[in-house]
Amino acid sequence: MMSVLWRYVHCLVAERVKQKAQIHRMCQENAWLREQLAGTQRRLEQSEQCCASLDEKNSHLQFLSDLRTYDAQSADAAQV
Repeated sequence: MMSVLWRYVHCLVAERVKQKAQIHRMCQENAWLREQLAGTQRRLEQSEQCCASLDEKNSHLQFLSDLRTYDAQSADAAQV
């Protein structure tokens, strides 16, 4: 009876040690994932800023193109 109880307690202790190790690994993985997420979020923010800047430049160039077209049409109309 005592040996059965001892084996049971031994198994419980071993399981607890195993669970503590698993918790430690999971905490490490969680920290790594948080770091990866933070880096990805920074890159996303930079990409969004770059995209917004390029959209703004594109709009400006389109506006300048429209002005040139309008000016050329106005010049042609004035010559006629």
